[in-house]
Amino acid sequence: MATVEGREELLPILLLAGSDALFVNVNDESAFDYAVSRGSWAAADLLAEASDPLRVAAGFEKAGAERMPGWAARLEAQALRDEVRKTTRAGVPAPVAPIAQSGAGGESPTESGKKAPRL
Repeated sequence: MATVEGREELLPILLLAGSDALFVNVNDESAFDYAVSRGSWAAADLLAEASDPLRVAAGFEKAGAERMPGWAARLEAQALRDEVRKTTRAGVPAPVAPIAQSGAGGESPTESGKKAPRL
């Protein structure tokens, strides 16, 4: 395959996916598997979202976040969503940034007659 700036030509791999990224050939190899087995990490990263999650997990374990940054970002976003849901269900209030106090004795800026600082 032709190499352009260190990347393999993606077209043959992406064509393997056709209209069904879950399709496997007689060797039980999907387009995602094909990309991983040939080290075509950019293609694997593109195909990951539409591919079998178990195959993607195995491929990502082999590739790592540096070779599949799109999938790594997706996993991170999912982990953040899960954490927010867990925190929300537990009834833990979201952290709030502290308000700057400029008045004496703990007064708020408006109670002391002074303008509140711009943030």
